[in-house]
Amino acid sequence: MNGDGHKPPSGWRIAVLGGGAWGTALALAMLRADHFVRLYARDPETV
Repeated sequence: MNGDGHKPPSGWRIAVLGGGAWGTALALAMLRADHFVRLYARDPETV
């Protein structure tokens, strides 16, 4: 665990390019599977 009480991800480091419906769904699924996810989108408000 780190200082804020959360366990760091133990899976892969994944980058998702695109913040549309598929990109956000994929990012959320990978996050729930305990992977580190970075989501990139054209519109900063999406992220």
